[in-house]
Amino acid sequence: KDHWAPNSPDLNPLDYSIWDEFARSINWGIITSRDTLIKELKCAVKKSRQHVVLQSCSSWTVRLQRVLKNDGRYLH
Repeated sequence: KDHWAPNSPDLNPLDYSIWDEFARSINWGIITSRDTLIKELKCAVKKSRQHVVLQSCSSWTVRLQRVLKNDGRYLH
């Protein structure tokens, strides 16, 4: 009866919050290769604002309840 949500982006803090934080920090104009992308991602991780990470993790329980209430379907 009860099933875990399979790879739900609604329940993955990286998908619903933190990737956006990284994307804003990356200097997209200098990305010319996989190596420069990796370098920029590493810099973005170091520049991540702690409150964004903590807020996205603390909202997880509420998001889980919303997914359950929505019968496992994606949130809008």
